[in-house]
Amino acid sequence: MSVPPFAVSFVLSLITSFLSDHFGRRGLTLFMLTLLSTAGFAVFLGSAQNRVRYGSLFLLLPGTYAGGPPLGAWAANNAAPHTRRATALGAFMTATNSGAILSTWLFGALSPAPRYTSAATTLLAFQVGILLCTLVNLAYLTRCNARKREARARIGERSKEDGKIGDESAWFEYTL
Repeated sequence: MSVPPFAVSFVLSLITSFLSDHFGRRGLTLFMLTLLSTAGFAVFLGSAQNRVRYGSLFLLLPGTYAGGPPLGAWAANNAAPHTRRATALGAFMTATNSGAILSTWLFGALSPAPRYTSAATTLLAFQVGILLCTLVNLAYLTRCNARKREARARIGERSKEDGKIGDESAWFEYTL
């Protein structure tokens, strides 16, 4: 019974990874996947029927697992030079693995079966937090890109820039 939701997660991961790369919209992809996962957790919490709760897994698992690739790519795209990128990816891996450990403890030991109310509530709160952080980051990066466009217009050409490198350069565009 666990294979079908994870199979859907695999397929959705491939599709959303391709689309977020093709269109360069990592944040929008992450936002949509987090909405899907949030809806899944809400349905899981809101129903006592096992069939409905099992059906919610087809929302929450794909939304959760398919969000990793665009989020990792988003972190890598928006950090430069290579030392900053390596640090960002290391922090990303640490955070995502910490979430996996937390969810294992929440569902395994701290929240009783079959409802798993505490675990689902905690993870739903994290999903809402991811939604909010994604929106704030999109707004921030949009504002930064606008400032960089203004700086490029003021500077004129790249050779006249005062030695800024990586994502501090006016010619570095953040991926949205």
